[in-house]
Amino acid sequence: MTVFSCRAECQDDVDTFIEAAKAAKLEMVVRAFADKVFPDVEIEIISNASKDELRVLMQSVEDGHMMRQTLRAIPLSENSMEPDDRVE
Repeated sequence: MTVFSCRAECQDDVDTFIEAAKAAKLEMVVRAFADKVFPDVEIEIISNASKDELRVLMQSVEDGHMMRQTLRAIPLSENSMEPDDRVE
């Protein structure tokens, strides 16, 4: 299992991602941490899925670009959450 982390623009994006993962029958554990001021949610994902598989699922999220751009195969505590603008 690999630990991934990223940032979503809101809880609805996280919920949509989780539903897409369930529909794809991917095994994963997702922990979400809402920002106290902004609607942003930081998430940590533990999964056997590859980074590319997770990014494909995130494409089903209407505003999933932030999740795709901040997705890294590192724990949440190590992720700067700086978007990688090269990722669509």
